[in-house]
Amino acid sequence: MKKVLIIEPVLTGHHYNYLLNIAKGLNGGDIKLTILTRSGIVVDGFRNELGSDIDINVVEYSRFDRLSSSVESYWRILLRYFEFYYFYRAAFLCYVKEGFDLVFLPYGDTILYFAALFGSPFARTPWAVITMRSSFHWSMSRGNFKSKFTNFLKLALFKRFLKCKTLTNVYSIDPLLIEFSQRNINSDFHRKLRYLADPVEDIKLLSREKSRLDLNESVTDSDFLILVYGALAMRKGIAKLLNFLVNPLCDKNIKLVLVGVPDTEFLQFTENSEYVALRKSGRILEFFGRASIDFQDIVFSASDASWVGYEGHLGMSGVLLLAEKYGVPSLVSPDGLMGWFNSQYGFGASVDHLLNEDFCSVFSIKELLNAQRFQNRSERRNLIESHSWSKFVNVVKADISKV
Repeated sequence: MKKVLIIEPVLTGHHYNYLLNIAKGLNGGDIKLTILTRSGIVVDGFRNELGSDIDINVVEYSRFDRLSSSVESYWRILLRYFEFYYFYRAAFLCYVKEGFDLVFLPYGDTILYFAALFGSPFARTPWAVITMRSSFHWSMSRGNFKSKFTNFLKLALFKRFLKCKTLTNVYSIDPLLIEFSQRNINSDFHRKLRYLADPVEDIKLLSREKSRLDLNESVTDSDFLILVYGALAMRKGIAKLLNFLVNPLCDKNIKLVLVGVPDTEFLQFTENSEYVALRKSGRILEFFGRASIDFQDIVFSASDASWVGYEGHLGMSGVLLLAEKYGVPSLVSPDGLMGWFNSQYGFGASVDHLLNEDFCSVFSIKELLNAQRFQNRSERRNLIESHSWSKFVNVVKADISKV
């Protein structure tokens, strides 16, 4: 029996979904799980979603009720990373006597660089992480020798991170990071790094007409619904989307559906006079809070396009893959991993098209999306099939058995 401690101090957005699916997938057999997270109201909801029939101990660690959320400068980012590192170390030491065989971090980016500098926070216990936001390789892999100094520094720290003796595996959802590392990192340490396709949960596609009725009685068949799903934050480029909607040339049948948990900055944005006017006119539909699986099926089945127009984000978005599984085309950021996947597989169109007044009508947007998605249909289908939770968890399970 392998005793595994999963530490996840953040239970919002994709952190919540990843932890939930990993816990359900790893539970049972030769693995005994303990989940350690911060105290909070959402923990009770998490326990309920796990189900009473699953034997997983969920422990709340209250010493850090609130980690710094401000990322206004490099110094504040460093402070936030230090707080996470200290959280992992302090929380682990409280339960070290449990004798865990492995510590697993579903989101290792918050600890990566400090662990490179100060070593493992888990003493001699083996540990493994998933990295989702390592992006230093993007400019460097394209021969940009003017790449920011911080990228070279991050590469050096990443190499040092892989040298941690007790670190067993580093899983990445970015295939280009794997390729870059094969060329630039010593093979003795590169072997710890492996690609795991960003998994997508099973879905249930519903009737478009019924879903729209369940969503809001005011939604008609002629309305074009653009869905923003998941954590609602300004970094998703929602300001750009609002500017598109308030354009006098924009078709009034184009409506915005917001589903997810808003952060403080976004809530302040909703007080914008233009936003308020759109909401009162019925062109913005709000559903704030964590969506259930049933409601997720409804909103995606009712929508015509999914918005993943992140700004300054070079990583992946699970919503891009989720929308594709529902057959919903996406308006995608042209940058980073999302932009690369879209250029390779044709999930939809770049959000930059919305800056062009030629695409202000329902007809023109549909034509644009259909044209972009005409190619690579079979490749997209095969890609989505490879991004399953069962395949993801089976790889992690096999690695745990080797510890």
